Amino acid sequence: MLKSRISSRRFCTGMFGILVAGGLLFFAAEQTVRADEPAAQVPISEYINQQIRQGWEDNEIEPSEVATDEEWVRRVYLDVVGRIPTLEEVKEFLEDESPRKRSALIDRLLENEDYVRNWTTIWTNLCIGRGEPRRVSRSGMEKFFRSAFARERPWNEIVVDLVTAEGHFEENGAVNYILAQMQMRDEGVQLTAKTARLFLGLQVQCTQCHNHPFNKWQQDQFWEFNSF
Repeated sequence: MLKSRISSRRFCTGMFGILVAGGLLFFAAEQTVRADEPAAQVPISEYINQQIRQGWEDNEIEPSEVATDEEWVRRVYLDVVGRIPTLEEVKEFLEDESPRKRSALIDRLLENEDYVRNWTTIWTNLCIGRGEPRRVSRSGMEKFFRSAFARERPWNEIVVDLVTAEGHFEENGAVNYILAQMQMRDEGVQLTAKTARLFLGLQVQCTQCHNHPFNKWQQDQFWEFNSF
């Protein structure tokens, strides 16, 4: 639990975070997995494509046409490194006749320093907002993500660090995720809802007050998750 003397600027969130991490399994178990787990020989990108196609089928969505090279190269630069490509970069990509040129470009962009900068900003904003809440270190949060992306840490390790963080909010930047959600005395409701949304893709906050009207999630499940 958080120390009562917040003004000390040193927080012990380890036990609270560990239990939140355990609670993640609770709501995750409610999801129905429609596709098989990715086999070792199947590229992870193909597994993701299978999930997307399954979503289209489940929701009776007619997908758009495949993006042209001109459309795709602009989108991938914006998504990965946060900027549009230069004329030279567009020309180089369009003149490349390799059938793997799209995946090759993604690999190159992931080695670019702009990728680390862009995704550090994206995840800092997602975790603590665009400002700097009280007693939260934005620079500490940025330092944590910058190191994680630069070192290509697996996502499961990053999430475990975020929900089990302990220590000083500048010395251990991961601590700031929990602190940013604990601005109000709401018994951890905001933290519970955001953790499920960010890391499970589930909107569970409505079950704080009542059973979900469209699925099997129950109000008592929210509070069992929250109690961790």
